[in-house]
Parts: sequence; C-alpha cells; structure tokens
Amino acid sequence: MNRRKQSTGPQSRHALMTFTQRKRFAAVVLPFFLAGTGAYATTWYVGTTNCSDCTGGSCGSSSTPWCTIAYAIAHASNGDTIIVKDGTYTEHDLDFGGKAITIQSQNGPQNCTIDCNDSGRAFYFHTSETSSSIVDGFTILDGNTQDEGGGIRCEAASPQILDCVFESCTAAHGGAISLRGGSDALVQDCTFTGNSTSGYGGAVDVYDNSDPDLIGLVIDGTNTADSGGGINVYQADATITGCEITGVTVTGSGGGIYIYSAPTGVTLTDCTISGCSASNGVGGAVRLSDSEVGLTDCVFTENDANSDGGGIYGLNASVSLDECTIGANTSSGSGGGIYLEGDGANTWLSATDTDFTGNTAANEGGGLYEWIPSTGSVSNITRCAFTNNEAGTKGGGIRIRGYPNWGGDPTVIVNLSNCLIADNTVASSSGGKGGGAYIYKAEAPFVNCTISGNEITGSSPEGGALYIEGLPDHNDIDLRNSIVWNNTTPQFETQNEDTTINVSYSDVDLGEDHLVDGGGNIDNEDPMFAESFELGDYRLSRGSPCIDAAKSCDCTGDCDDGDLVMAARKVDHICTDETGDDCTNEDLIDMGCYEAFGGVVYVDKDATGDDNGLSWADAYDDLQDGFSKAGNPETFEEWDPAVCEIWVAEGSYKPDDCTSCSSYRTSTFALVEGVGIYGGFDGTETARSQRDPQDNETILTGLIGSPGLTRVYHVVTAADTITDATEFDGFTVKLGRSDGGGTDQDKGAGLYIDGSPTLKQLIVSDNLGDHGAGVYIKSGNSTFTDCAFVDNNATDAGGGVGTGGAVYIASGGSGSIEFLRCNFNNNLALDKGGGVYTDSTGAEPHFTNCLFYRNDANKSDTDTRGGAIYTNRKVVLLQCTFGKNWCGEDNMGGAVYNAAGNSVLKNCVLWKNYSTSSEHHDSEDDQIKIASGSVTATFTTIENIDSLSGGQNSGVNPRYKNFSSDDFELDPVACGDHSCTSTSIDQGEDDDCTGLCDTGGGGDSGGDVKKRTRKINLDNRSDLIDRGALETQSGP
Repeated sequence: MNRRKQSTGPQSRHALMTFTQRKRFAAVVLPFFLAGTGAYATTWYVGTTNCSDCTGGSCGSSSTPWCTIAYAIAHASNGDTIIVKDGTYTEHDLDFGGKAITIQSQNGPQNCTIDCNDSGRAFYFHTSETSSSIVDGFTILDGNTQDEGGGIRCEAASPQILDCVFESCTAAHGGAISLRGGSDALVQDCTFTGNSTSGYGGAVDVYDNSDPDLIGLVIDGTNTADSGGGINVYQADATITGCEITGVTVTGSGGGIYIYSAPTGVTLTDCTISGCSASNGVGGAVRLSDSEVGLTDCVFTENDANSDGGGIYGLNASVSLDECTIGANTSSGSGGGIYLEGDGANTWLSATDTDFTGNTAANEGGGLYEWIPSTGSVSNITRCAFTNNEAGTKGGGIRIRGYPNWGGDPTVIVNLSNCLIADNTVASSSGGKGGGAYIYKAEAPFVNCTISGNEITGSSPEGGALYIEGLPDHNDIDLRNSIVWNNTTPQFETQNEDTTINVSYSDVDLGEDHLVDGGGNIDNEDPMFAESFELGDYRLSRGSPCIDAAKSCDCTGDCDDGDLVMAARKVDHICTDETGDDCTNEDLIDMGCYEAFGGVVYVDKDATGDDNGLSWADAYDDLQDGFSKAGNPETFEEWDPAVCEIWVAEGSYKPDDCTSCSSYRTSTFALVEGVGIYGGFDGTETARSQRDPQDNETILTGLIGSPGLTRVYHVVTAADTITDATEFDGFTVKLGRSDGGGTDQDKGAGLYIDGSPTLKQLIVSDNLGDHGAGVYIKSGNSTFTDCAFVDNNATDAGGGVGTGGAVYIASGGSGSIEFLRCNFNNNLALDKGGGVYTDSTGAEPHFTNCLFYRNDANKSDTDTRGGAIYTNRKVVLLQCTFGKNWCGEDNMGGAVYNAAGNSVLKNCVLWKNYSTSSEHHDSEDDQIKIASGSVTATFTTIENIDSLSGGQNSGVNPRYKNFSSDDFELDPVACGDHSCTSTSIDQGEDDDCTGLCDTGGGGDSGGDVKKRTRKINLDNRSDLIDRGALETQSGP
C-alpha cells in the first residue's frame, strides 16, 4: 500500500542547484554581484592543451590555461573561480589553504578527472574553509591514504563538494570522503563506486562533532567496508537527504549506514537503502547505537543481517519513523524489519504511517522486535501496517519484550492505534506463538486496530492473533474499537491462565478464553472486508456491522488525525445504522484501522472541482467513474468498498468510458451489487429525499456517436449477481439500439437484466431492438415501481421478428417479477406484445396499478397479436387499465393475448382496445384472447365480455373522463348527474389490495398509478376501490 505523501524534494540549509545552474551562476551572475560590491572576481582556466604555468599576460586564460590545478589554486584569490577544462589531471593533496574559491569542471564529471594515482587524496581541507570554498563537477579516481578520506578529507572545514564521482578510492575510514573535527560540509549529488575501507564508512565517514548535509548521494554495491558500507556517522550528527545506497555488503554491521553516539541526532529523509547486507553482524540497512535517529519518507527493502535487525538494528537508540517502508528484509536472528533493544530511558520507537511488510526473522519478531530490559520506555505506533511478515518462533508481525517490574504494573508501554496487523506468519513446526503479535510483560493497548489473517503453521499453535506472556500484574492489554478475525485459532492465548485481555467495542469471538467483555462488542460477526480480501484489502465494505459501531471517545488524539491511510475518522455512513457509543454526541467511528467512506459518491457533469466524487463541489463529471469507485477494484485506483449510493445530478450521461467493455458499442452502465444509483438531483441536496427526478431529469443515453449512427447495445445492465439490495432510481434510459449479432446483442437496448434489482421512477424510452427494446429480463425477480415505458420499438433491426416493444420477460428465474404503478404507452412490436412479451416458463409477472395505452403489436400486419401483452405463462393483473392498445390480426387480443398459462385479472378495466387497423372492437377477443390455458377475471370491466370465467365482472362502459385525450380516469359525472356515473367506480374488491392500495401519497407500493389515495368513497356508495389503475378522487 502506498500511503506516502508527495515529496517536495530534499531540504537543506544550503542552496541547491544543478551543475548547469551553478555553472551559469558562477560565470554570469556572480561577477556582476561582486563588481557591484566593489569586489573583483577573476575566472581562471586550467587545461591540457596550449597550457603554461606562467604569470602575466594571458596566462590562466581560456586561450592559455594553466597546466595544473595546484598552480591555479596558488595564484587564485578569494572570490575567484577556476574552470578546469576537459581532460585527466594527475594530481593529489590539493589544498585550498583557506581560500574562498570555486574549482569547477567545464563540462561535468564525465569529462574531467583528477587521477590521484594511488599517491594520496585529491583535496585536503583543513584551514577553516567555509561554504565559499567549492569543488564542483569532477571524477576523483584512485585516491589512496593510510588515514581517513581517500578522495577528500575535511578537518574543521566546511566546504561544498558538488556533483562529483568518487571511484576506487581507499582509506582507513571513509573510503572516499572523511568529514572530521566539526566539519559542517555540504556533499551533494555525488556518486560513489568501488571505494573501500578496512574500517568504517565505505563511501563517507562523519566523525568528531561534525554535522554535515549529505544530499542526493548515490552509493552502489561496489563500495566495501567493515561496517557502515555506505556512510558511517561516529560521535557526530548528520542530515542525510535523498540518498540511494544499494547492494553494499559489509563484514561487520550496518550494510548501508552505521550511526554511533550521535550527540543531537541524525535525520534521514527520502532515502532508499536496498539490497545491503551485514554478513557477520547486525543491521542489514542501518546499525544504530546510543543515538536518536529520525527517518522520514525512507524505504529500506531487501536488506539482510546475519544476526538481528534485517532492516534496522538499534541498541540504546531512539528511532522515529514517519511515512517509511520497511519491506522484504531478512534477519538470521530476530527483528526481520527492525530490532530495537536498550534501556528504557534512551530506547523507544515512534512509528507513524509506516509499512512493515514481507520481512522475515529466523527467530522472533518478523516485522518488529522491541526489547526494553529496564523501566521508563514509551513507544507509539500509529497508523502502521504490519503485513506478510514471518518469524520462526514468536511474533509473526510484532514481538514486544518488556521489563518485569516484580510486584507492580508493567513499566514498558507500547501504544498501538489505527494499525493493521494482517497476514503475518509464525512458521514453526510446533508450538509457534503470536501469529500477529507476541507481548511479554508490557502495557500494550490496541485501539482501532485490525488483526486478521495471521497464521501459525505446525502443530499446537498458540495465539493466532495475540499471545501474552508473563504474570497478570506484569501485563495490561486492552483491545478497543478493534477487529480480530480469521486468525489461526485459538486467536488469543496467554502463558498464565489468570492473564486477561480487556475487550470493548470490538468485533471478536467472545467465546475464546482470557477475554473480558467490556461492553459494546460484536460477537464474532463477519466484518465484511473488501471484496479483494485475498489481496489483503481490509477496508470495510458496505453493510459491515463494524461501521459506526465503535466508541468515539476512545479515539481521542491519534484517531483525530485519521485512520490508517490518514482518511478522516468520525464519518457518518449514510447506509448504516449507528450501533456504537457517541460519548458526548460526537460522530461515531468505525471499528478497525479503516474508516469507511461516508457511503455516497457524487456525480455532476457540470462539476469543476477535484473530480473525486467526495462532494457536489468535487463530483465526478463522468458517471462511469462513480460506478467504478463503487464496484471496480481491478482497474479503478479510487475504488471504495464502502460506497452504498451514487447520487447523480441532472444532465445527460453516456456509458462510453466503460473500462471493462470489449468494444465501443458494448459500453454500458453496469449496476453494482448493493449500491443504490439515484438520479434527479440538482447538485445541492444533502439528503436523498430532497431530490426531484421530474424537475431534474437525469438521462442515461445510449447515443455515444453521431445521431442515429452509433448507439450502445445496452444502456444499463444488471448481472446475475445483482440482488434486490441494488436500487436503480430516478433516471431516463433512452436511445439504446440492440441490433447486434453477438450473444443477446439484439435484446434489452435500454436495460438488460439478468439479476433481481429494485427499479424505481424510471422512464425507459426511445430504445430500439429485436426483443424487449426497452427492457429484456433474462432471469431474476426484479421489481419495477413508478416506471414509464414509452416509445420503445421492437423491430427486426437485428434480424429478429420484433417481440416485446417495452418489456420482454424470458424463461429464466422463479418467483415473481413485479410491476407496480407503471405506465406502458406508445410502444411497438412488429410481431407480438406491443407492450410486454413473456416466454413460457420462469418468474411469474405481476402487474399492479398499471396503465397500458397506445401500445401496438403492428396493427398494419394482419398476423400480429397482443397489443399490450402477449404471454406464454401465467400473468397476474391487479387494478390495471387497458385502452387504445392494438394488434393487427382480428380478434387476437388488442389488449392481452394469452397463448398459454392460467392468467388472473382482478379489478381491471379493458375497454376500447382494437384489432386490425380498422379499430375492430366488437368482441371479447378484441380485448383479451385466450388461445390456450385460461384466464380468470373477477371484479373486472371488459368490453363485450362473453365467456371469461370468474365473477362480479361487467361489460358496462366504464366511462373514461376524456378518452380522446388519453385520460382514463373514471368519470362520475358523464351526463351531469348520478344517473350515468361509471359503474366501475367503487366496484373493486379489496381482499388482494392490502398494502398495495390502502396507502396513498407516494408509498413504495400504495396508491393508484399516479400515487394517489385509493378507496375514495364517492356519495356514500361503498368504501371500496375503483376498478382500473386510476382512482377517481372526487364526485360531482
């Protein structure tokens, strides 16, 4: 996991310039500056062509350069610059003599070499030189001394050494450079290769109260030393920034860096130490003793030690880690990542935002080993991840070894908060202990930690999550706001039976031994980690019982600074019931190391903010990004498993940026399981109830190219994994075109459904395809509420026959498919089912309070049937109205054609539906044709009713209010008084209407097709519902 902030580059008290910038400054800017102050600087030249070590005239000029650097130094004055031309200069022991001069190669170190010829070092600074003395841009080759600093030695002097290459230099200490006696030199942008020492500091040795800046150093594996293969800091301090030390092997300790007795401290920032080895010692990357060291943005990987501390070894050392990675380091002893040991007053660890991952220790503490055999140590480990580490015997992730204060409380404290301890292993053949962590005689509270997937191999495992050793009064272990799940069992174990672990507001198996239930706990429920669980993603998914279930006031301090990835804590999750303790009316936090995002992704095509979906101001402008954030872990780096709703502002959105689609036309908006997708917002709402889909039309269009040319096969799709927990609500879905030759590419131009989503407030319009142009339901048990299917056209565009203009219900699935308060109008099928077509088997379609009008099974073709519905299975119609629907063949069901199945009609009105283009409607078969199976109708009004089975039916004109204007509400005053009031008013039957009709005013299923109150009692006739989809609201 990458949790490190964007680096702003190395910082130093010295000015930082590239070689080219320094050259330009020295040649152009500096002379003018000095001239303006009365100082006169001279630029001298050294070269190998036409050179002469002479005086006067043009001597030392570019045309007549001096022959040696030593001669130039001797004749230069303070402020002068010596430019050394390309070539190799065999010189050594050059001495500035305290002069404030710059010696600079003309074209960089690759073109200018000082060859010491194993006769001494290149430069010796010892006359109190300051940063005004500069060496810039040389390759320093074959320096060799019997004392310190094979290439350069600085003693009580602080020059600048810039952009140099040190190659094959040798010394007793500091193979290339030695900084001694209070040297505060700057060494910047230098490369070290093939340097060696039999002592300390293969490349650089810092000693005796010096405090240099070492910036941008590159030290490779050809450098050698006894200890401190790259850098040695001994009784001195240093600021080390932006350095790379790679592949260095030492025979002693500190493969990369050795630090001993730093008076005020050493800092490393943005450094990488990798592949280094302490072949016979400790600290594969770094060895620390009696020092305080701060590490920021550093990476220590693939280092190894023959003893303890594969990455870092510290003895009586205080170590601060901030945003570092300690990874894949190996120890033949203990502490695969870090080994820290020493007295309590001087030894502690402060680790923040640091990853310990993939480290291995042959003995104990795969990620971290901390041993404090005295009192007074407090370590803080905050927002750190211990993952995939391995130990041979104890503490796969962490091993804490404290001090036994006999008869009293533990005196070593290690605070762990917002930490992940996961997938660590104790690889023992028998009796391994503490797969996640092993705590010995210490106080170790775990707050908002996730401990999961830790393993102990072999027989007789003890404490897959935690193992506690020591007498009860030597340990104080608290587990608060944490998750312990799926570790080797028993997950908790203690050496002493009386030792207990206090657990509160955590998800743990309370049935395990040694746990004391402090309240607020979840007893061993699946925390529902992210879908990429196998990849080690321990974020909480939508629906997790751990969301908003912890105790907020236990999180004061560290938690206020964020969760494991520094995301805000105390975020209210919109889809979760709060079960935790808010203490003093604070917002609740989640259990574990991750805080679930608030649950809503915002999408607004007109947004101009940060495009991260976190608010209306920073909304995504592409709806596909919203879908990807909710459900695309493989390809979308911003994927969030806790997303439960997507809010979409008004406007038109295309599915053309579908990253998982095989071609342009297969692009689609794929519904995400468990996520509600809601349209109809204006982009200011704070609650879903504030939206208005009618006023803020939100369009999902299949038109992704030129009008009429490029349209997707399916605008929206629902896979077979989609359940009714997935809501799709408040959209217009239009202009899909299913005319392809691939699998099902001729079906479901608007929506293609293979699952069981919940669909509400949709307008499905102007879609074109062979089968189910508006919606094709392959399988599942979908529910449609308050939807309108308008102007969809099932043609032969893809070579098919054209069935189910609005909806095609295929054979798959079982149970029922519900349509509640839906409108089907002006849809066309060239063959069968102008509105709806159903196959012979599968889920049973139910239509309740639905209105079908002007649907057409191709009235111009004399062989078409089922103007509104053509069914091959049982269909249930309750409180539905059919009018002005049409089929082409005479007497073949202008409204309904029942080809098979035992269908049911109740409280319906079928009036003035037609067969043939001449508006034929003089028989029952023009309204409903029973070709096979049966239809039972009760409390239903059917024009020209004749032989239908059932009872309480009527053939009397229901008297629509305004038939010519498609107003199918029943008219109580058709002739000005009560003598001709519609006989279908208050003539329904209520037994099957409970819950569907009793509630008006916009409930999920109640009310008539316009969401108005049912059971309006007109003139005290009866307290019954009207027949049909529309309830008459008032009398004459």
